[in-house]
Amino acid sequence: MLASRKRAWWPLVFVLAFLALAATCPITVRFTTPSPAEEDPGLALTMTALVLVQTQIALEQTLRVPTPTVAASPTPWPLSFPSPLPTSTLAPTSTPLPTATPPQTELAGTATGNLYCRTGPAPYYPKIETLSKGTPVTVLARASDPEADYWLVRTPSGDVCWVWGRWLRIQGDKTALPIATAPPPPPGAFSIGLRKQDTCAGMRYLVFVVVNRGPKALESIQIQARDTQTGNLFEIPAYYRNSFFRCSANPDALPPGQETEVWVPIGSINLSGRTIQVTAQACTQDDFQGQCVKRTPFLVQVP
Repeated sequence: MLASRKRAWWPLVFVLAFLALAATCPITVRFTTPSPAEEDPGLALTMTALVLVQTQIALEQTLRVPTPTVAASPTPWPLSFPSPLPTSTLAPTSTPLPTATPPQTELAGTATGNLYCRTGPAPYYPKIETLSKGTPVTVLARASDPEADYWLVRTPSGDVCWVWGRWLRIQGDKTALPIATAPPPPPGAFSIGLRKQDTCAGMRYLVFVVVNRGPKALESIQIQARDTQTGNLFEIPAYYRNSFFRCSANPDALPPGQETEVWVPIGSINLSGRTIQVTAQACTQDDFQGQCVKRTPFLVQVP
C-alpha cells in the first residue's frame, strides 16, 4: 500500500520540478511559416509571373499618359537664405585708390585764319571745304610727319578733312592724339617752293624747286608769280617735252619722287625782299593733259 502511494506521487513531483526549471530559465519558442516556394514551387512561379505582368501594365500606362508640365514660378529677388551669408569687411584707408584716366582722343580747335580743308595732309590734295577765321573744329588725329603740321579735323558741317596747323589753334595735349594714315596722293601731285633768285645769260630768274609727289611722271608744269607790291605777273609758259626751263640740263619728264628746278624769268627787276603770290599746276601728259593738280595760290618772300 505504501509503495503504491509513492508511485502515485512521483509524476506530480516531476511536473513540479519542470515548472520550477521553466520559471528560472525561459524557453523561447519560434513558429516559422513556410514560404510559398517551400509550400508549393509551382505556386511561387505563378505569383512571380503575375507581378511581372502587373509591372508591365503599369509601365505602359505611364508611357501613354503624358506627364503634366508644371511651370516654374519665378524666383523672387532678392533670394532669401536660411542663414545670412558671411560678409568681408575692408579696413578703412586714408589713401584713395588710383583711377585710370582714359586716353584723350579728341581736342577742341579753332581756325585762326581762312583754312582749306583737304582730303589729305598736303596742299596737293583736293580741297573739300573752306573754313573762315573763328570756325570751331574737333581735332581727331595728327599726321605721321610732324614737319607737315597737318591735322585731321571734323568741321561743323560734318566733313572730316585735313587742315594746315599754321592757322589752327588746338586746346590740350597734341601728343595725346592718335596718328592718322594719309590716303595715297593723286596722280599729278607735286610740291613747290621758291629756292632763290638767280641770274642766267644776263637775265634774272626766280628759281623754284618742284618735287613729284604722285604715282606717275609729270610731263608739263606751269608756274606764275605775281609781285604783290606792283602787280606785275611773271610766268613760264606751258613747258613740256624736255622743256622745263632752266639754265642747265632739262629733264624730259619728272619721275615720281624726283625733283627739278623751274626757272621763271623776271627780266631785270630785283625782287629781293618782296612778297609774291605763286600759282602752279602740273599734269601727267604734255600740253596739260592727263591728270592734273593745280595748287591754290600761296604767298612767299623772295630771298
